[in-house]
Amino acid sequence: MVSFSFFRKHRYWYLYFLIIAFLFLKMIRGVYGGESSGGGVWNIIQVLFVLLGVVFFFSKYNRNSRSINVFFVFSIWQMIVSLLNMIYSPIDSLSSWFYLFTSPCAPSVLLLFYCVTQKYDIHDFAFLIKTSYYVLILMFYYSMARHRIAAADEYIAFSDIYYPLCLLPLVLLLTKTKRTVFPLLAVMLGIIVSGKRGGLVIVAIVAFVYYFFGENKRKSNKIFVLLLFSVLVVISSLLINYIDSVYGLHTIDRMMHSKEDGGSGRFSRWDILLSAIGKSDLWELIFGRGFGAVYGLIGGRAHNDFIEIFYNFGLITVVLYVVFYLRLFVVNFKQYRCHYPYAKYMTCSIIVSLVLAMVSFFIVEPTYVLASMFVTGLLLGDWNKFSNNSYQIN
Repeated sequence: MVSFSFFRKHRYWYLYFLIIAFLFLKMIRGVYGGESSGGGVWNIIQVLFVLLGVVFFFSKYNRNSRSINVFFVFSIWQMIVSLLNMIYSPIDSLSSWFYLFTSPCAPSVLLLFYCVTQKYDIHDFAFLIKTSYYVLILMFYYSMARHRIAAADEYIAFSDIYYPLCLLPLVLLLTKTKRTVFPLLAVMLGIIVSGKRGGLVIVAIVAFVYYFFGENKRKSNKIFVLLLFSVLVVISSLLINYIDSVYGLHTIDRMMHSKEDGGSGRFSRWDILLSAIGKSDLWELIFGRGFGAVYGLIGGRAHNDFIEIFYNFGLITVVLYVVFYLRLFVVNFKQYRCHYPYAKYMTCSIIVSLVLAMVSFFIVEPTYVLASMFVTGLLLGDWNKFSNNSYQIN
């Protein structure tokens, strides 16, 4: 449990509560179908993250950091997107100014929690993080139950399972190996109920990476891990079959026939956008068409960050977005090379964000990306502390 003396000792505890509060408010929106009045509060939290990010950058950030490129690439990407927004959309309203001011929110979250783990251990708030993870999942189940009772055709809560999914790598890190089947099954059940095929793919890859990468070098450990993974696969298969039969979700069948249904319309959207990009003039190719251009063309999201960013903001921004992920993979490769104990959790976090960016939306709105940057910031900060203490990376 967490005592008051613990909070006095850990002066940056409020950052954890801010990110958890943000996630809870987003989930409450899903529970009540957008009727919650919490929008103003989570907007205030975004403002606080940006302000604190500026303060930490000038007072706490180690400019000799080995992870400096990740943060700066992300920040440069965000600055160019904000500049293009100013060019395409006149700043003539309070909402326009608010969007411009809070646009660096995700890089700020990455920086804040990177700085936190320079001083404190990544396990310090294990109880808070694990408890919040399971409460978020329970809130999602409640949202889906309300949806089933209301029999609504469209509902905002379908994708809310992605909030705890982004926290999954961190929860696995903070959970003993023998108990990791519980957080995996908890989020997998939510994904099955939501019918999110992309989420099911993410959990499968994360489970494989977790159980077969990194430590567990002894033969006895390998046998135990193999058995645990097998149990997870069997239980997951039974859950999928049962839930599919009860609710008629046909999750696996939909995955097998993704080509026929066009990925729930994604393939046709991508084809329209890629065709439009191919017909762009030089300015549109390099600098895009502005925020919301994808909505104007297809009436919704592209469900692929790379295509949406390319269409909205042009070649420069999509290249920087690719570089951001390349830098993360480079850091992760160095972690494995130096036997960093949490390397596989960084791999899992990258997988979660990358797959979401490819089949849903991730960086284009301040939603799941904040949960993911919370995890990434903690891991990068801990890695920098580890590498400074133990290894010299050339």
